[in-house]
Amino acid sequence: MADDEKKNDINRRDFIKKGLKMAGALSITGLSAGLSGCYEFEDPIGGSSVWTGGGSTGATKGFVAGGFSYLTRVEKYSDSTGSWSAVTGLNSGRHMLTSFSLGSDLGFTAGGYYGNVFEKYSDSVGTWSTLTGSAARRAPGGFGLDIDSSIVGGGMFTGALNTSEKYVDSTSTWSATGNLPLANSYMASMPIGTGVGIFAGGNYAPSATFRYSDSTGSWSYRAAALATARSSSPLGFSLGTDLGFVAGGYNTGAPLNTAEKYSDSADSWTAIAGGMSYSRGWTSGFSLGSDYGFAVGGYPSLSSNTTEKYNNVTNSWTVSGTLTTGSKDHTCFSM
Repeated sequence: MADDEKKNDINRRDFIKKGLKMAGALSITGLSAGLSGCYEFEDPIGGSSVWTGGGSTGATKGFVAGGFSYLTRVEKYSDSTGSWSAVTGLNSGRHMLTSFSLGSDLGFTAGGYYGNVFEKYSDSVGTWSTLTGSAARRAPGGFGLDIDSSIVGGGMFTGALNTSEKYVDSTSTWSATGNLPLANSYMASMPIGTGVGIFAGGNYAPSATFRYSDSTGSWSYRAAALATARSSSPLGFSLGTDLGFVAGGYNTGAPLNTAEKYSDSADSWTAIAGGMSYSRGWTSGFSLGSDYGFAVGGYPSLSSNTTEKYNNVTNSWTVSGTLTTGSKDHTCFSM
């Protein structure tokens, strides 16, 4: 390699490293914090774009973890084969937990049924490590904010909670942040772009939409209401920087197979025509690429080991893959 090329290569790598550490301080096109934080940096050498991370827009692998009752199992989904395979399990079995991912290799599970256990997974190494958990014990919702931080909030501990906490991976620290407008539990959660996330539905606010902004450290009650009230852990995922989705959950005691699409810029929910093959509550989901979302497991038992894939281009669901271990009250993430 010529001296000038070596210099440019060093400068390029230095630029990306600084961008990863200083997200927001550089010129970043916020593609999607997604479930794992994805940024696009404009390459100062040669003008091309450099992709870093693997947020919902660029995620290539999905995971399911935990589940009722106190399962330790973790499974990994391959979209190329449409199949699940077991990987290293959690150190602590849990259900009613939440999860998020940061970057293209790190996944996290947080909380669970009346607990604050916190674990970190490295996909390249294939191991889980136990870290210091959040201050509050909770069965929470959660989402990634960027490549280094995330939010967990609401949930249950002897009653519904309205508090939330922010985790920063580079310092391995938790700190209290804004309170939800209303105590809520068993809601769908999803990121919407960089530094923004949504809670939708739930047992105490089944039609509500709560929006978190990291720039202000606060939650707001959005005007838009779900077209169909949803409790009992509907699933949520996001595609791109503006679109969020919820599916399943319960309404008037019955599981749902319907889904809705949320536009953050318009603050509006739109019912999606057609539905999943299986009605499901106490479920979870994730997204891959820029057009695909997944509904995984749930209750009733007919849906507990099924996976369905949503195509945002064709606006349709197809059955895709069977879990090795069927479950409800689990969590999903992608990276």
